[in-house]
Amino acid sequence: MYQNIVKISLILFLTAGIHGQTIEKYTISKFAGIGSEVRGYSGDGGPAISSQLNKPSDVVEDAKGNIYIVDNENHVIRQIDTNGRIQTIAGTGEKGFSGDDGPAIRAQFLFPRAMALDQEGNILVSDTMNHRIRRINKSGIITTIAGTGKMGFNGDRELARQCDLNWPMGIAVGKAGIIYFADSKNCLIRKIDLDGRISIVAGTPGKHGYQGDGGPATLALLWDPWGIALDAANNIYFTERWGHRIRRVSKDGIIETIAGNGSMGSGESTEGQLAKTVSIPYPAAISVSPEGNVVFESEDRIWKIEPDGTLHIFVGPTVRGWNPESNKRSEINLGSPFGITYDHNGRLLIADTYRDRILRVEDEGVNAIAGMTSVPEEQEGGPAEFAHLSNPWAVSVAPTEDIYVADTGRDRICRITVDGKIFKAAGKGRLPDVVFIDPPPKIVRFSGDGGPASDAELDQPNGVAVDKNGNIYISDSSNNRIREVDSKGIIQTIAGTGISGYGGDEGPATNAELAHPMGIALDSRGNLYIADRENNRIRMIDTMGIIRTVAGNGKRTDGGAGDRATDTGLSFPHGVAVDSKDQVYIADTFNHRIKRIGLDGRIEFVAGTGKQEYTGDEIPAVKSGLGCPDSVAIDREGNLYVADRANWRVRKIDQNGIIHTIAGGINSTNFRPDGVLGTRSHVFPVGIAVDTAGNVYIADQSTIRRLTPNVAH
Repeated sequence: MYQNIVKISLILFLTAGIHGQTIEKYTISKFAGIGSEVRGYSGDGGPAISSQLNKPSDVVEDAKGNIYIVDNENHVIRQIDTNGRIQTIAGTGEKGFSGDDGPAIRAQFLFPRAMALDQEGNILVSDTMNHRIRRINKSGIITTIAGTGKMGFNGDRELARQCDLNWPMGIAVGKAGIIYFADSKNCLIRKIDLDGRISIVAGTPGKHGYQGDGGPATLALLWDPWGIALDAANNIYFTERWGHRIRRVSKDGIIETIAGNGSMGSGESTEGQLAKTVSIPYPAAISVSPEGNVVFESEDRIWKIEPDGTLHIFVGPTVRGWNPESNKRSEINLGSPFGITYDHNGRLLIADTYRDRILRVEDEGVNAIAGMTSVPEEQEGGPAEFAHLSNPWAVSVAPTEDIYVADTGRDRICRITVDGKIFKAAGKGRLPDVVFIDPPPKIVRFSGDGGPASDAELDQPNGVAVDKNGNIYISDSSNNRIREVDSKGIIQTIAGTGISGYGGDEGPATNAELAHPMGIALDSRGNLYIADRENNRIRMIDTMGIIRTVAGNGKRTDGGAGDRATDTGLSFPHGVAVDSKDQVYIADTFNHRIKRIGLDGRIEFVAGTGKQEYTGDEIPAVKSGLGCPDSVAIDREGNLYVADRANWRVRKIDQNGIIHTIAGGINSTNFRPDGVLGTRSHVFPVGIAVDTAGNVYIADQSTIRRLTPNVAH
């Protein structure tokens, strides 16, 4: 019988596809939570100063004043227009290689490191770990102009696209249109001529070291060249990361050292000394001012070589170390800036890599022009997007359409109104610490019963639900209790003694023992279901306050389809949901299944194979692997939504039993953009809920994100 049902469902699905049924997709955006740090990916379409970057490694400006950023660990190229608004112009955010000869916005990069603009306004990108140089033309089409994608060295005076590269880094363009770049792990400076052929400018292929000053650059030894810059006379300047030097190749091909004695030293006694005689540890970025002065980065400071050959700090404190925050040029703290360049007004732009921002030096001040420089404060009744959430584990939609969040790491329940304002609904709250899926023994925080919920102590709440009367139910997990906040804001324990254990069935729930309860859900009659995690059971509190087990025998096993629900095994169930027919769905987390208690009281398998695996989409859900599903939600039409945590996906199971990925599944743990298809964003879903409009909410690390359905043909 089961096999026949599966066959019929699959036929219906395929038939619908053949006859042109629309496929529902979802757009993802952040709904609440600023995250725990300024690093990330956000802000497209808004002010660049409010955006999040992830280790930006280079910056350039075009003739119109638009600024371009290599957003290195987001694997994208971004642009700040002249109005200060930021957009991604190249890269999907998923690391890899793809997209040549198509729109750059659909291409993939792999840790791109540097960029330059040619005279026609084309963007040249060192796609470092793809071992390629790529060009984005003014029409937004991307192509590879050098490198095969294979790491190595071959070919000289051959077509650049047929030659291997090895970690290309800095890149610059001469006035004649010739492209120069640092082929770092090949220990070379190479150039691409106008006919597309590649040749060596400096270094000996595959050999590192230091020799050759005063002679032809092609006979010299280099050691890990990184940054590169040209002056007005077409002299080439570059940093040697492991050679601890700055070297120059004159336009007639002679190489010399202009700064650094080859010692990594400390760099602390270099101020005012002759540049050639001092230690320059691990220099990276380099640029040449309109006046011909060379500036470079070393040890979190920007140094300037004066015309008399002495070295002075240009940006950063005299004494290295973490100083009080300041925007003064002589005091600002930098974080290993990997990219520097001058804009058309002679002001230095800095890609402050490990502080995730772009800076501009103006006279004696330094101003941020992109990248969030601090986390905004959360305010009661303020925008939910600025909420300081910490590992929220559950999300629920109230009958009013307000969203409730179990902010687990801060021991509180938050309410987010339909207009996006956040309020505390229960729990004093606290500063976050580490939240474990399997919490270790620790001091229990519990107080407040009989008083205002806002004054109560909770301990790692992992579940929340709201009834039609506005009563809030809380799974106060580490207190081993279920608590209720009534419509007047008073909190009480309604289940659990506070002792972790199992007991009390068929009696008052307040006398029962629970063991780290997780997800909770209400049915149409007001019965409350609890995923009693460490008891490996689903329990129910009826409207008279009596508790009983409705699924699970207490043994951490899987059980079989057709088992009587109370005789079956479960394995640390985290989630529970109830549909319009009052059928109960279980996220049987460590059995990697979604199960249902049928109306006959027996277990039915809905999704998952019983193994932690991903076996694909657009197939019957019972044949598709899941990975530690943490929660499940059901919409009005009977579609199921699953937080498939260990597969890094949000899954949807339609009414025909076919499973789809609607968010996640990409190969990048950092890329979390707003306004893109959910399947183009990374997710780590734990809690899940759906509103009456079909919007899906997920608890995703330190944020709540929303998936909005949109129909695409």
